[in-house]
Amino acid sequence: MDVLTKPSKRSPKSATGRLRGYNEKLFLYRFELLLFSLFLVLFDKIFIRHNEIYVRYVWPINMLVLGLVSFGIFKERGFYIKLIKNVLFILSMFIPFFAFKVFNNRELSMAALSTYVVYYAFILTEVFRQILRPRVVTASVVIGALCGYLLLVVIGIFTFMLIEYYHPGSFSGTTNDNITIFYQEITYYTMITMSTIGYGDIVPVAHEARMLSAFFGTLGQFYVVTFVAIIVSKFSSRLG
Repeated sequence: MDVLTKPSKRSPKSATGRLRGYNEKLFLYRFELLLFSLFLVLFDKIFIRHNEIYVRYVWPINMLVLGLVSFGIFKERGFYIKLIKNVLFILSMFIPFFAFKVFNNRELSMAALSTYVVYYAFILTEVFRQILRPRVVTASVVIGALCGYLLLVVIGIFTFMLIEYYHPGSFSGTTNDNITIFYQEITYYTMITMSTIGYGDIVPVAHEARMLSAFFGTLGQFYVVTFVAIIVSKFSSRLG
C-alpha cells in the first residue's frame, strides 16, 4: 500500500518542481531569447519586402515577442518595481494590437512611443544590473552586453520617432508621410548614428533632433568602450 500511495503524494510536488525548473531554464536563457527578439525587431525587414504585410502582421508580432521576452528579464524584487513592470508590460502588449489606429493619431502616437521608451529603458536598467553583477565573464554576460547595446538602439528609434511626432520635419531625407517607411529609415539612422558612421543621407535639422543625435552617438560609443573594458577586466581577473 505504501508503494501505491507514494506516486499520488509526490505528483503535486513534482508538477510544481517541473514548472519551477521550466521557469529557471527560461531565466537561464533570458539573454539569448532577448537577443533573438531584438534581432527580429531590428533586422527581419531585410527578408520582407512587402511593406503592408510587415506593418500589419510582422511588426506587431515582433513587438509582442520582444515585450514578452523582456518581461522575463526581471527577477521579482519590491512591490513597486513589480507594479511598474506590470503596468508598462500591459501597455506595451496593448499597442501592437491597435498599431494602425494608434499611429494615425498624433497624441496616441506620442503616448505609445513614450511608453516604449520608458519600458525599454526600464528593461535596459535591469540588463545592466544583471551583467555588471557577476565577477567572471560568461557567454551570458557577453550576450547580455550585446542585448544592452541593441536595447539602446530600440530606445533611440522610439525617441527619434517621438521627436518627429512632436516637431514634424525634425529630420531631412526621411519619408515623413508614411509611418512604415519612416520607421525603417529612422531604424537605419539610429544604428548609423550610434555607430558614428554618419553617411549623411538622413540629417537632423531641428534643435531637439540634433541634440538627441549627438547624445545617442556619444552614448553608443561610451557603451562600447565601457563594457568592453569591463568584460576584459573581468576576463583578466579570471585568468589571474
